[in-house]
Amino acid sequence: MTDFTIDDMITNALEGKPEAFRNAFNDIMVSKIADAVELRKQEIAQSLYPDVEDQNDQESDESDEEDLETYDTEDENVEEPDENDS
Repeated sequence: MTDFTIDDMITNALEGKPEAFRNAFNDIMVSKIADAVELRKQEIAQSLYPDVEDQNDQESDESDEEDLETYDTEDENVEEPDENDS
């Protein structure tokens, strides 16, 4: 499929090219329908499993907090080099 625009469709209509107009129209509609179907699928999935995304976000936040605590602990044990050791 070629990516047609509405301008292509109009140009083809004005130039009397029915086959090119039809191809442009079909390409545009298939793209719009596919986008709408994907959006609807996401909406349905969210309505069926509303807590799944929230749980993943919460687990990620907890993991981030643990990583920060580990990082903070490691920073406390770091010794600064002496300036005279050059």
